[in-house]
Amino acid sequence: MKLARRPAPLLVRRAPASLAGLYLAGRKRNQIVCSPLWWIAAVCEGMRLERIPLDPCAHPKPAKHFAIQNWTRGGLDAPWLHPSYANPPFNELVRWMRHARACAMLTGFPVVLLGPWRSHRIGFCEALAGATVLFFKAFPFDGQKNATPFPCFAAAWHVQLPRTRYEMDRKAW
Repeated sequence: MKLARRPAPLLVRRAPASLAGLYLAGRKRNQIVCSPLWWIAAVCEGMRLERIPLDPCAHPKPAKHFAIQNWTRGGLDAPWLHPSYANPPFNELVRWMRHARACAMLTGFPVVLLGPWRSHRIGFCEALAGATVLFFKAFPFDGQKNATPFPCFAAAWHVQLPRTRYEMDRKAW
């Protein structure tokens, strides 16, 4: 009598249905997400401007641009000589945080950076020096159906941002 052969076990489990678009099992995730419009409005309100002067890591599609100047390349290569807002690629988050802090300290202009809370990364907490840090409940980025499966934060240098419906807490760093 021959025994039926069992299929080999899967090494990677499937993501729950609610996270299906976010779980990539070690593959690289698309780093381009758009900031929610409610958040852009809050940053403009905090800076007391109609439009944000500089987005140093803008979306590659011009239709998604919201700032007066939108850099799609070279955001880490030059100082930000205007009030700025950045939603950087999450795979280089600490580099962007350090650059944002340096530009804010150099120019004295308001700088706001939005990203995932990854305090276990080397240099993460040090890069927040001098900022007011806002912690958020999960929210969907613009064009996404589901909220992020990770906590987000915003670091604000030289600007007092208004409270939003997703904000949980804020702390001077």
